Amino acid sequence: MPAKLRLELESNIGDLPFPIKFSQEDAIKKEAEEKARQEKAREAREEAEKIARLEEEKAREGAEKKARMEEEERKKKELTLELAPGVTMEFVRVPAGDFLMGSDPMKDEQARSNEQPQHKVNLDEYLIGKYPITNHQFQAFVIASGYKTNAEEQGRANGWTGSATGNAWVMIQNASWQQPRGQGSELSQKEEHPVVCYLEGCCCFLRVSQRVSGKKLRLPSEAEWEKAARGTDGRLYPWGDQALDATYYNFKGNEGGTTLVGQYNLLGDKAGNVWEWVNDWNDRNYYKNSPVSNLVGPASGQYQLIPCSSWFINENFLRSAGHGYNALVGSSSSLGFRCARGTSP
Repeated sequence: MPAKLRLELESNIGDLPFPIKFSQEDAIKKEAEEKARQEKAREAREEAEKIARLEEEKAREGAEKKARMEEEERKKKELTLELAPGVTMEFVRVPAGDFLMGSDPMKDEQARSNEQPQHKVNLDEYLIGKYPITNHQFQAFVIASGYKTNAEEQGRANGWTGSATGNAWVMIQNASWQQPRGQGSELSQKEEHPVVCYLEGCCCFLRVSQRVSGKKLRLPSEAEWEKAARGTDGRLYPWGDQALDATYYNFKGNEGGTTLVGQYNLLGDKAGNVWEWVNDWNDRNYYKNSPVSNLVGPASGQYQLIPCSSWFINENFLRSAGHGYNALVGSSSSLGFRCARGTSP
């Protein structure tokens, strides 16, 4: 454009009518206001969305927290069963997973042939009694059922009167779980000692307690008992690989009988005090061919397994893999039991 023409146009702009100039300024102003309004609306929308997200997240966290608390409360209640007014049974939860079962003679010089070969076993989650069943708990069952043990019916029980190195088992007249030493003895001061009875008494206790609690109770399998005792790393004893002395457990006749459950250690009396019935038959060759998942023991047999050792036995049976076996009927002052159950509703 020629410079002269451009100069004329510029000089004439100031002569434009006022309304035209106002319209241009107003349009620019309105456009700026509209942009500001849109920006403010966008910010408000984003703020509302942010608040909504926070409220949604808060509500979700609240629901999750409530669900966790309810689950924790359910699990907490699951760990305690009421057998009678004021009489309860505590359980501990054992997580699902693998553990090493049995003994490795390269690591354990006391390993016995019926504990070999050491092998990995996988178990589902389960609950097992924190302690063996006590006289107090068994008494509640007797009151509810009117049950009489073999010893009471026979009027005698097999009792230990010597040391762990001698054969001093004798039949004691009128001895039973209520009269551990025969006529004249009693349960006074022994209410929280483990009850001693044969397998029939265990099974009756489980049936009645199941009816009272509404929960399916059973004896633990040998695998469940051993995993609860030793953990998942194949340790020799419930506390580790180092053998301890008689200040840590009731064995080898150092107390002359049963003791308060939990008195010697906080590991649930899984070494010493009483042998404990489990749900497995005895089979010396079972370890060689046993399944690797949720094994339940041999299908049949003549004797039932009893891990844990007892108050009169030597240290070899204190190992978590150590176990003996016993006939199903009779009476004894060293055989107890604890309960187990699954975690399914």
